[in-house]
Amino acid sequence: MSVVHLSTNDVWGGAAKAAYRLHQGLRAESVQSSMFVRNKRSKQDHVVEFRPSDSFFAKCQRAFRYVRIRRDFFPRYVSRPGSTGTLMSDDRSRFAGEVVDQLPAANILNLHWVAEFVDIPNLFRNTDVPIVWTLHDMNPLTGGCHYSFRCRRFEKKCGICPRIDSDEKNDPSRKSWKRKRTAFREKINQNKLHVVAPSTWLAREARKSTLLGGAPIHHIPYGLDHTRFRPRSSQSERSRLGISDTRKIILFVAHSSTDPRKGFHLLIKALKNANLSGVTLVSIGSSSPVVPNGITHVHAGHIDDEEKLSVMYSMADVFVIPSLQDNLPNTVLESMACGTPVVGFKSGGIPEMVRAGETGWLTEKGNIRELRQAIETSLEDDTERKKMSTQCRRVIAKEYTIKRQARSYKSMYSALLSQN
Repeated sequence: MSVVHLSTNDVWGGAAKAAYRLHQGLRAESVQSSMFVRNKRSKQDHVVEFRPSDSFFAKCQRAFRYVRIRRDFFPRYVSRPGSTGTLMSDDRSRFAGEVVDQLPAANILNLHWVAEFVDIPNLFRNTDVPIVWTLHDMNPLTGGCHYSFRCRRFEKKCGICPRIDSDEKNDPSRKSWKRKRTAFREKINQNKLHVVAPSTWLAREARKSTLLGGAPIHHIPYGLDHTRFRPRSSQSERSRLGISDTRKIILFVAHSSTDPRKGFHLLIKALKNANLSGVTLVSIGSSSPVVPNGITHVHAGHIDDEEKLSVMYSMADVFVIPSLQDNLPNTVLESMACGTPVVGFKSGGIPEMVRAGETGWLTEKGNIRELRQAIETSLEDDTERKKMSTQCRRVIAKEYTIKRQARSYKSMYSALLSQN
C-alpha cells in the first residue's frame, strides 16, 4: 500500500501539521507514505516539493492562468464594501496539469488543504487511483469559502455569495461549485472518492453538501504524539518571559490573531471587565496582537518546535479558544495532551473535545459575558483544574493518539483498495 498526501504546505499551518502528523503515523504503521507539497519547510526525504517548470513558455502559461483565475474576484468583487475575498479559494490553480505530471506513484492519493496548489478539475480528470480527501475546513464542500458561518447556500448550488458581497446567481462561487460537481461526480460514481472529516460537525456539514453528500464520509479524528505533547516543567520559560511564579496564565494560540474567525477580539472584550488581578495573557502566533491597557500581556511569537510548544501549554493554567467556527483544532488537542484544561465556545468540533466539567468549560458561541465568567471560574478553582488536567490526558490517550488515527486510515485505505 502506497499513499501520497497532497498538501499546499508540510508543516506551516494547522491543516499542514495535521497532514504531516498523519503521514508520520502511517509510516510508523508500515504504510508507504509520502507527501507532495507546494512549500516544503521540513527536512524529511519522504516530503517531496513540487518544482514548477522554469521554461519561458510554462511561466507565461502560469501567469496567464493566474490572471484569469484572479479576475473572477478582482476588482469586481473584492473592491466592494464589506467583501472578504481572501477567505475564498478557487478550485483551480495556476499550475494546472504540472502537479499531476509530477505526482509520485501511489495506490491512493490523500488530499488535504490544497488551495493555490492543486487544480482540482485537472487532478480528478487525469488521475485513475482512488482519492481520499481529508477535510480541514469547508472549502471542498462549498463554492469557495473555507467556513460558511451562517450561509447555507452550499446545501444547494452556492451563488449570491455573502463572502464576496455578491448578488449574482452565477457568481464565482456558483462557477466553482459547477466545476467541482463535474470533477467529483465521476469519482463518486466509480466509488473512487472517499471523504474523511476529523470532527462529527464537519462530517454532518459534508453530508448536507450537494457536492460531497453522495460520497462515503468517514469520521476519523486527528491524532497527535501524546508522549511528545505532555506536561513539562515550565519554570525556565516563565523566567525567560518575565512572568513570576505567582501569576496565573491564560493562553491563546492561533496562526493569526487578526483572523476574526479565531475570536481574539472577543477574548479581549471578555477580559476587559474580568477580574485579572495576578493574571497574564500569553499569546502565540505569527504576529503580535493589539491588547489594550489594563491587560497584562506577553506575546511569545510563532513557535514551530513541538517540545517548546508543550512547555508553553504546560505553563498555562487555562487555554482559551474563542473560535466562531472551527473543525477540530490542533491547539485544543495539544493543550489537553499537556494537561491544560480549555475554555471555548460551543462551535464546530470544539465541544467534541472540550467536555463541560471534564476537560474544560463551554459557553454559547459569541457570548462575551459567559466567556468572561468561564475564564474567571477556571482560574478560581485550582482543585477543579487539577482534576480536569488528569482527565484531559486520559481523553487524549484514549481517543486522539496518532496511532489510533493512523490505524483507522490504514483500515479505510485497505477497504477502499479492495473495492477497486
